Amino acid sequence: MSATPEPARVVHLLAPAFSGATWFSLMLGAHSEVFGTGELYKIFDWERPSCTVHGEGCPFWGGFEECARSDLLSRIAARSGRSTILVTNSRKQLDGVSVLSPDVQVRYLWLVRDGRAVTASMLRKQAVSGMSAAVNDWARAIRKHQRFLRTIASEDHLTLRYEDAVEDPTAMLGRVCAFLGLEFEPAMLRFWEHPQHYIGGNRGTLLSMLRQRGDDTAPVLISSEQASVFDWQKDLEYYRSVDVTDRFVDHRWMTELSAWQKLVFRVRAGRQNRRLGY
Repeated sequence: MSATPEPARVVHLLAPAFSGATWFSLMLGAHSEVFGTGELYKIFDWERPSCTVHGEGCPFWGGFEECARSDLLSRIAARSGRSTILVTNSRKQLDGVSVLSPDVQVRYLWLVRDGRAVTASMLRKQAVSGMSAAVNDWARAIRKHQRFLRTIASEDHLTLRYEDAVEDPTAMLGRVCAFLGLEFEPAMLRFWEHPQHYIGGNRGTLLSMLRQRGDDTAPVLISSEQASVFDWQKDLEYYRSVDVTDRFVDHRWMTELSAWQKLVFRVRAGRQNRRLGY
């Protein structure tokens, strides 16, 4: 029996929570040579893939009953027929699971977003206990990624800003494609027209994609566990109003954060945010 063919390229997307990774992954995953897995690390917790878009009936992940195997990425490449596999925030988990040959390129994309927008999202979704904790979590994630990327050759990683994608997604995707050695495909901008089999991810972003297709009742709508954490319906109502062709413009932090909260951020992480260009 012949060996399972390996992907030509594995791309790790690194991004602090609530930084736009789902939207970016959906766009890049709509490329004809790219398969976006989403948060692949979750399958090791769940012991089987669970597609947020299709649920248990997913036509792609339904064939992956056994997940914790060294050839996982090769199996994904073979099943998808794509040469590039994009995974989100799953680097550490895959380091000990997937053994790739030296011929497989490994590249890193670091997606950042204004820390004030990120902390506002954390507070809105009650992911932290207060503003100080939100700022600390964001700053810690930024430092962690910076430390890791210092160990990677400069030609193997690329820093991206969420706001640049919102301003000009064509230019941003063109830059990413050039970095990865891919041809830019305008179809990426209409990612909702392409099959997506996304694990984890931002429910609001995925809901907006499904709404564009005329279906916002798919399994993407939240588990009972998530529903107990905060008022998802309020947040999902916002995403129901978002047109994905409008590039997920989201300035809610400007009015949601109080003057005191903005001061806390400026004191604790203002310099760090400015170094990222904000």
